[in-house]
Amino acid sequence: MSASSSGIQLQALTKTFGPIHAVDNIDLHLPANRFVCLLGPSGCGKTSLLRLIAGLESPDSGTISFEGSDMTAIAPHKREIGMVFQSLALFPHLNIADNIGYALKIRGEPRDAIEKRVTELLDLVRLPGVGKRAISQLSGGQRQRIAIARALAIRPKLFLLDEPLSALDAKLREAMQVELRQLQKNLGITTIVVTHDQREAMTMADHVVVMKSGKILQHGAPLDIYRNPANAFVADFIGTSNLITCRVKDAGTVEANGSTFTIEEIPTTLSEGDEAVLSVRPEEVLFADPNKSENTLEATITFIRDLGSQVEIMLESAGQELMVTMSPKDRPDVGQGDLVRLHLPAAASKVIPK
Repeated sequence: MSASSSGIQLQALTKTFGPIHAVDNIDLHLPANRFVCLLGPSGCGKTSLLRLIAGLESPDSGTISFEGSDMTAIAPHKREIGMVFQSLALFPHLNIADNIGYALKIRGEPRDAIEKRVTELLDLVRLPGVGKRAISQLSGGQRQRIAIARALAIRPKLFLLDEPLSALDAKLREAMQVELRQLQKNLGITTIVVTHDQREAMTMADHVVVMKSGKILQHGAPLDIYRNPANAFVADFIGTSNLITCRVKDAGTVEANGSTFTIEEIPTTLSEGDEAVLSVRPEEVLFADPNKSENTLEATITFIRDLGSQVEIMLESAGQELMVTMSPKDRPDVGQGDLVRLHLPAAASKVIPK
């Protein structure tokens, strides 16, 4: 099977709700057997896109193909999809086993086959032997596992999750991110998760799709997007970045905050005199010798936050907020109000369109 016929292929996909273009003429190929995160702020269209793939919404135009077959007009229950909603939607009047086996029961599967599958799934989500318990007896993380088990009961070819971890506390949420990622690796099933949490996407995904206003701004491997953002929005949304307004001087330098910066590569779409953004991740910024001038700028420390495992130093330079992060052992002897000089290494400095 060719790469173009495996996985999910979206072509010219559009969905509007009145004047709002929730999904705006999207062309996208999502690889098979991978963990994909649709990432973006509230209202960017990521849930609408997931619902189109699930068949819960019909597109105004465009096509949705899976493994080479057009499923645009196929009913949701015929798409071989398992889905976990944000609300989990577990049946409170059914015990755990009956919740997991519900889809199999309405499909007419034999009782012994259902019981066997429920046992397998409870083992898979690491909750063996709890089938007879009531849903009300479960913690938030356990309910999440049961919702996942129920969605996997029919052995779907495609697993969809809409912000499945949003209701969990921070510590449990991070633990479930790892569990969900390991589960997907073990099953090898094509999985798509909607999230607005970039840390969650970086933890779980093989492939991240960054959306804004119904459009895809960039997609690819998480670290590729982190290191080479397509524009200022992506740089700011994926992780934290120092975004400094600059002007292109020539093919290798820009001007920013009254200083000249050497850059290893400037996009060919930018020309001399164009205004752009200089993006440098906080962990790449260095404190420089006061006498050093190359690729440096002056900044005033406005706040220092020591998180134990990491130190975050906030600064201000020519009206722009900056941040430097480092381990505690690398923390310089500086304090709030100090005027310092920062070095922005050429290799770590990216010039991107505004």
